[in-house]
Formats: sequence, C-alpha cells, structure tokens
Amino acid sequence: MAAALPLQACQGITFRGVTLMGSSFWVEHGDPLITDEPSAVKKILNGRDLTEKPRQMHAIDFYGLEQNEARDRFPNCYQRVLLGVKPERDQSQRESYRERWWQFAETRPAMRQERHTPDTERKCPACGSAMALRTAKAGAQAGKQFWVCSTFPKCRVMQNLQVEQLHFLVANLGAEAAFIPVPAYAHPHVLCNVGISPSPQRPPTG
Repeated sequence: MAAALPLQACQGITFRGVTLMGSSFWVEHGDPLITDEPSAVKKILNGRDLTEKPRQMHAIDFYGLEQNEARDRFPNCYQRVLLGVKPERDQSQRESYRERWWQFAETRPAMRQERHTPDTERKCPACGSAMALRTAKAGAQAGKQFWVCSTFPKCRVMQNLQVEQLHFLVANLGAEAAFIPVPAYAHPHVLCNVGISPSPQRPPTG
C-alpha cells in the first residue's frame, strides 16, 4: 500500500472524508438540534450507510467558524460540543486538535471547495484542459453520462458519474475513512466519511 500511486483520473473527484474525533459531534435522527439549528447540523454518510441500511445520522459541523462565532450563532450545538467533545480533545496529543476542539479533527477543505466548483470550471487532472460532459450513445453504457477531456483522443482521461458504477473501497467504517466521489455526493449539506473510488472498467462508447 505504501508504494501505491494516486490515479490521475481520480483527482478532483475523490477525497478523504471528514474525521470527526468527538462522539458528541454525532446527532441521531429525530434530535431537536436538526430542526432548531439546521445550518449547523448536516447529514453524514459512512460505509454502512451506502452498503447497508442508512442510519439517517447527522453531525454538528462548525466548519469555517471561529469559536465565538459558533457559540453566538448556534448556542445549542455549541453547548453540546463544549460538554461532549472538548473533554475528549483535551486529551489529544496533537496540539491542533486540542486548540480547535469545536472543529472536526480533519475538516477536508479541498473536498468542500470542490463540491462548490461549477461543472463549467472542471479541469482535466492530467493536462489541465476543460472537461466536457458527454452521454454514451451505444454499448452497455448507452444513455449514461461521463466526463471526458475536451482534447480527447489526445488526452484520454474519463470520469464516470454513475454511482452504481463506483467500486466501494471502504477502508474503515468508523469516523476515519478514505474517499468520496464529488459528483455523487455534491450537496453542500451532506458530509461523507466513507471510502469510494471509480471501479476499473472500459471507457463508455460514444
């Protein structure tokens, strides 16, 4: 595993998911916080939610907020994190985890940035050219959309959009996991801490 190299075709579409590190970040389905302070409580998915029955879990997410902002804007969520997460983080050996205890241990800013990048700005990870959205016209993939480098066939990078054609690589079903596909879970109010990457397959015909 240490010698594995990242796939160029996965750049910009797969990322490590968030790492919470604090049990009180989790919010169960039906908790009043979900409706009382909805802007601070987001749906969150892990491997079991994708491969088995979804748990409908949420997480308190103060991404982008300083401590005083989180306290003033979302007092109920802040109080829960203060009482439940801070004592756990105070025991962490990593200084950044102790000092920014109200934030996820790993907030994954690159993942969040990409989810808000318009499709018209998508670039080829191999050559930097614009990516074009195409629909396969024949073969087993007929009717399904995919991204292809606008310089094809000179550059042959392709990226599939279909969730059912993704191979689930769940490294860990807990809070620490591997990757998420941006096109599949691009909603700004959905977090993900699951490992997924595109499955090996022949390029669509079209």
